[in-house]
Amino acid sequence: SEKTGDRRGTTKQTLTLREQDGKSWSEVQSLTAESETISRLDSRTLAGFSSEVLEKSKDSTIRRTTEVLASSIVLRKDEVMLSDLNSFITALRGFPFARTNFAKVVFAGSQASLGGFSMELNVIGKETVKIGTTSHECWKLQLGMSGFLGGMVPKSQYWYAVKAPNYLVRFEGARGGPTSPITILELQSYESAD
Repeated sequence: SEKTGDRRGTTKQTLTLREQDGKSWSEVQSLTAESETISRLDSRTLAGFSSEVLEKSKDSTIRRTTEVLASSIVLRKDEVMLSDLNSFITALRGFPFARTNFAKVVFAGSQASLGGFSMELNVIGKETVKIGTTSHECWKLQLGMSGFLGGMVPKSQYWYAVKAPNYLVRFEGARGGPTSPITILELQSYESAD
């Protein structure tokens, strides 16, 4: 379920493994009343390499596409790459929760510059999240600005299931800029194709 300000809705997300010409990737489709998103991530690294977003409102329909054509970014041990916001939540499923408690977020492409500021991802620890009558053992992550702005710009919280495949259980934070209303996403059901 999704709640943004006073608005409530549902998001259905499907993850499918794809193969073609010797390459494999994960394709994530997210459907809401207002949008359809398809994100594609490298199956090995979970780095996003393309996304298509169709946003519908009462006065317009907009399609946005992102595709990483080439990248020479070499990540260090304490870094995670963000190529587009649409695949970031899914890419975090591959984060090494138990092996590290911090990562610097490296922005690819035109998002590479934040005016000299950077984003940090911190593993807060394990936490039990109760949604309805179900309890989920989760890793809690916090994403926010580093340095001076870190205390002034709201942080986003993510809770991922401890057990693989580390699906998102809960999200709380702004999905747009710092003045965007807080969005809360909560898992209602999870089905595995296995």
